[in-house]
Formats: sequence, structure tokens, C-alpha cells
Amino acid sequence: MKARKSTKRGTGFTLVEIFVVAIIFGILAAIVIPPFASASETARGNRFASQLQTIRSQLELAQMQHAGAYPDLVNDGWGALTTVTEHDAAYSMGNRDKNDVGPYLQQPPMNPFADVADQTSVAADTSAAWHYNDVTGEIFAVVPQATVQGLNLSANDTVSP
Repeated sequence: MKARKSTKRGTGFTLVEIFVVAIIFGILAAIVIPPFASASETARGNRFASQLQTIRSQLELAQMQHAGAYPDLVNDGWGALTTVTEHDAAYSMGNRDKNDVGPYLQQPPMNPFADVADQTSVAADTSAAWHYNDVTGEIFAVVPQATVQGLNLSANDTVSP
């Protein structure tokens, strides 16, 4: 008996087939990745807009519980909203009795889009991370205009430095 020689041709892929598959993966990646990249920026903007809405609603609650007076965040910082205060117009520190209110916020809010060193700072102008008017209770995030365009924020939420 004569032994047969098996001359099975290679079962692997050719170089051309591998290149075709790589090109198809490249095209699919070019189509799929950009929407995901912009989705993270949109989510970041939405999260920030939600944070700003929370700050505004807590400012309104504080104003109602302190005889119509808004806290002076410009001079006193976020302490009037992050600590327990007495239920009057003074925003003085409370002693945790039944007349005390707050805290309205767990911690000072951070503006991650601000071009200042202290991203929790508050001022009456655009020199800080937050622009605040203690007479009207209006608060805005100070965000560079170029950043605002890339986020999903409205003009009512931000001011440009």
C-alpha cells in the first residue's frame, strides 16, 4: 500500500481578506463613534443644567423661609445654603432646634466649566465661577462662550466672562 500524501491547501485568511475586514471595521467605527462622543458632552451639559435648577429652587426655598430675603452668597459664600440656619431673615447659624431650617445644599456647587481657580466662588460680576444677584436671587454659571456652544445649555443658564 502506498501512503497518501495530504496536500491540503491553507485554511487561513489571505492578506487581502484581512485588509477588507479592517477597512469595513474602520468605516463602521467612523460612523458609530462620533454620536457617542457628543453624547457624553450633552450628558455633561444636562447634568450641569440640572444642578443649576436645583440651586435656583433651593434659593427660592431659602428666601421663603427667611422672610423674603435671599442669602448673601457674594459676601458670605455658600454657608447660608450648606449649613443649618435660623428661621428668620438673618441667615444666622442655627442650633438645631425646631425653628431651624436647612441645609439647602449638601456642599457648595462646583462649576466645572469656569475659567477661575476656585470653581465654587460667587461674585456679583463675572469674575467668579458663579454670578449671583442677592436682591433678585438670580444665579448664573460663568462659562466661556466657546464652551457654552459645545454644551446643551441655554443663555438663561450661563453668562460669559
